[in-house]
Amino acid sequence: MHKLEKLLIAQSNLSRSIKELENDIGITIFERSPKGVTLTAEGDEFIRRSRSLLSQMSDIEDMYKRRSDKSVSFSVSVPRASYVSEAFLELNEHLSDKQTKLYFKQSNAVRTIESVLDCSCNIGIIRSEKRYYKFFYDHFRSKGLSAKQIGEYRYRVTAGHDSVIAGFDSVTFDDLRPLTQVAFADPYVPYVSVDTVLESETTDGVKSNIFVVENMSASLILLEDPMSFMWSSPISRRSLDKYGFVQKECTDLRNIHSDILIWRTNYRFTDTDTYFIDAVKRKAEDCGMTVHR
Repeated sequence: MHKLEKLLIAQSNLSRSIKELENDIGITIFERSPKGVTLTAEGDEFIRRSRSLLSQMSDIEDMYKRRSDKSVSFSVSVPRASYVSEAFLELNEHLSDKQTKLYFKQSNAVRTIESVLDCSCNIGIIRSEKRYYKFFYDHFRSKGLSAKQIGEYRYRVTAGHDSVIAGFDSVTFDDLRPLTQVAFADPYVPYVSVDTVLESETTDGVKSNIFVVENMSASLILLEDPMSFMWSSPISRRSLDKYGFVQKECTDLRNIHSDILIWRTNYRFTDTDTYFIDAVKRKAEDCGMTVHR
């Protein structure tokens, strides 16, 4: 269905409304030509500022709704990271005596950014390799987002407890090349091609690669195939033992990753947000990450 039909707005009425708006505020939002319409620089600034105002209105509405609603509401979009899941479980336990509406979304960076911008999530956590920090922070500023690093770490090699590398103290790239690497197929860095990011996430010279989009598939492959491995953020000893995985440091690996907290600049953290963020940092420290306080 056409977007205008969904909004129940006729094309002529929408065009007239936009033209009236342009006349009222004294700018040209769209350049019109026989080929269609394009957004002007002033129009782009107007739309970004309007989105910010709408976001503030939504936050105000949510604030007063929360006052009349007895339930605790919380929403976050995060990368696939076990320590973040552990923090969410701790939050859920912390709120066990209350009526709650909790939204926990695991996704890639682009969807997390979109979720925070459209207010479907109030906060988000995205993952970035250190060399891409500038791209992300430039992107955040352009979108009206604030950001703060949670912690830094080097990826570790994760495999099933029956893996051929389970008995190793540590591994090298040469140890990994006869194996199959499992990786998530939806990485994202602003202004950088997916192929470039995927190349940085995969190990050069491995026997084969398997790309998946959700955690269960990756876990099953790692547990069933002793010749498979995956790069991941540090996992707590408790979770490794409970779910049957091992993690090894790779002595050849130099790349540093960071998980970054993002939120709309005009958003104010709730007590629930603050509890979750503190829990995330505690769980990150438990895994051996360098946490930024």
